[in-house]
Amino acid sequence: MSIRSTRRPSSLLLLLPLFSLACREDHALAAQVGESQSSSRIQAAPPALTAERIIGGGGLSLAVYETGNGGGTPVVFIHGFTGSHLSWQNQFTGPLAAGSRLVSYELPGHGASDKPLDGARYTDPALWADDLDAVIRGKNLDRPILVGWSYGGYVMPVQIP
Repeated sequence: MSIRSTRRPSSLLLLLPLFSLACREDHALAAQVGESQSSSRIQAAPPALTAERIIGGGGLSLAVYETGNGGGTPVVFIHGFTGSHLSWQNQFTGPLAAGSRLVSYELPGHGASDKPLDGARYTDPALWADDLDAVIRGKNLDRPILVGWSYGGYVMPVQIP
């Protein structure tokens, strides 16, 4: 019997290609439709972005960001190599934020997270899993959807305890 068959999945894994993440055609179309209907239409401001620090694997401090509907489906975004939480700006300010609780964290060595000097810290899958687990537990997320772009998909474990 495998470990996978004895445990209930605690999250949904979603890997998206770059072009689908950057696509903003729906916003352009909505803007054109809105302009044709009424030029005085006012758009709602995007939800506020909050930032905090959570201690991840190996005791490193991770920069964690949240926006969206606090009661909505939790979604955790993991950026790619040399990225940051800004990789997800379109998602954080788009229509997804209205119905979902959106969380992103910066991998060690990126953005405002700690930058360890030990190169092994960047290649240990157990520490990557510990980082993600710390974010999920620290933000009290129940069965979040995981979205990784490029290297972010690589650092996601197959299953979180």
